[in-house]
Amino acid sequence: MDFLLDKLNKGAWIHFFPEGRVCLTNELLRLKWGVGRLISECNIPPLVIPIAHMGMDSVLPNKTPYIPQIRKNVTMLIGNPMDFARDIELLKTLKKSPRDIRKHITDKIQEELKVLREKAQVLHAEFKT
Repeated sequence: MDFLLDKLNKGAWIHFFPEGRVCLTNELLRLKWGVGRLISECNIPPLVIPIAHMGMDSVLPNKTPYIPQIRKNVTMLIGNPMDFARDIELLKTLKKSPRDIRKHITDKIQEELKVLREKAQVLHAEFKT
């Protein structure tokens, strides 16, 4: 996480799975608080672009044989950028602990990903062949 924080402080783009792993069961996993830590400890809080996708497991199955498939539907939704600068400023003014700030940020991202995921599921079901 320190490596990623250093990259963000240098203005670089990072992409990672906030659940800390790839989910093989298509369930909604709790996000790791490291997500909130990266955002709250960054010199300039980065914009967060939430992304939800469905159908990647049909392109590259999660079970053997691991053979990529063609002509499969994949649905990807990209949410609105999330800016946490004001949240962080307010929470620090209220003297919230670093743990509370991390949790607040992580919870907001979790909620946005849940909404995007539900929309993606509906769209994916409509276009499934």
